[in-house]
Amino acid sequence: KGALIEIVNYFETQFKIKSSIKQTLMMPVIYLIVAFFVAVFIFVFVMPGYEDMFSSVQGTEMPAITQFFIDVGNFLKNNGVMLVISAILSIIAFIVAQKKSHGFQKFLSYLAIKAPVVGSIVKLNNLSRIAATLSQMLNNHVPLQECLVATYETLGNKIYKELIIDAQRNVNNGDFMSQAFEQHYAVEVVFTRMISVGERTGDLGKMLKNLSTFYDEDSTVKIDRVRKMLEPILLIVIFSLVVVMLLAIMLPSLSFTAQI
Repeated sequence: KGALIEIVNYFETQFKIKSSIKQTLMMPVIYLIVAFFVAVFIFVFVMPGYEDMFSSVQGTEMPAITQFFIDVGNFLKNNGVMLVISAILSIIAFIVAQKKSHGFQKFLSYLAIKAPVVGSIVKLNNLSRIAATLSQMLNNHVPLQECLVATYETLGNKIYKELIIDAQRNVNNGDFMSQAFEQHYAVEVVFTRMISVGERTGDLGKMLKNLSTFYDEDSTVKIDRVRKMLEPILLIVIFSLVVVMLLAIMLPSLSFTAQI
């Protein structure tokens, strides 16, 4: 019964962390998508009217920022079909490569770990999953090799999957599992050292349990910190975009009024 409760708690914790990460990442994506479509609308439907207005008045000079917006709008109008087709083909190619190409999957996994802001969360989440899965099974007297096989299946990041394969190879050769994690950019030093101590003292399951608890708590704190940091950054980006667009719209009107 105790083991079952621990497994249920493990899955609940992983689900909460995964949901928090998704919510944190979805917020900037939604903001950027909305900003993109608003910008396209202004480029394509609003700015061309200023070009017609200025062309009807001799001796007026178009503000540089407005001219830039008009040029972008004309480019989008003239090449809209090709841009849409290219975007669709790019998305299809990305999905196919993500499913079929191991090299591309590994590259995306590398980017996820090295990404600014969210990279540390990705690292903590994967290390927590490794520690939690291994500790759950080891504490229920499952052989280490079987534990590693099960852990491999719980991971989605290719970098960490390869680390588990290396750990399996070490165990098969009679070496310590921790040697696979030593001096690897995707693994924190404390993670490797605690596993190494656990292997040498024969208390690996307990060490991994402590690691899992620590990383779960640290992940929660960092996710909350990232969410709070992203909010003002997104507001600044959106505000700056609005200001630039307002300038592009208002400057020609002021210039045109001055000419009259």
